[in-house]
Amino acid sequence: MRQNQLTKIEKYTFAGSTVTRLFLQRNKIAFIEPGAFHGLNLSLLDLGRNEITTIERNTFSGSSIRKLSLYANKIEIIEANAFVDVQNLQDLVLVSNRITKITRDVYQFPGLKFLHLMDNNISKLSVADFEQVSHVRLLFLGYEDYLRRYESYLRESES
Repeated sequence: MRQNQLTKIEKYTFAGSTVTRLFLQRNKIAFIEPGAFHGLNLSLLDLGRNEITTIERNTFSGSSIRKLSLYANKIEIIEANAFVDVQNLQDLVLVSNRITKITRDVYQFPGLKFLHLMDNNISKLSVADFEQVSHVRLLFLGYEDYLRRYESYLRESES
């Protein structure tokens, strides 16, 4: 479903689907209704290169997503608990957006191992923001760091 003209994903759009990888990148998606992916068990959900500006609370509620990619959108706001009730989320890719602030409730769930934040407008991170996130194994903030560690990540995920 990549490279189509999709602009919105409504609640329960994929209800009953048994798909395990969903590629929705390069559409014109600007809005995702909370519960749109309810009931899905995905190893990958790719929503890259769309027009998303806000991730609302419970957008991905009721789903199981191992890797969620939201790269190259126009995300400025990630509401509190936007990823609450997402089972098995291990890898969250927020690269190349317009995020200026990241709060701990965005990444404070136990299964998260990889958080990709490079190429955003984040100007300040405090120690307090990351005090209780020992479960995050890799935090990608800058381009050089990202390239170096991404190769290592790819090798690890292949095994």
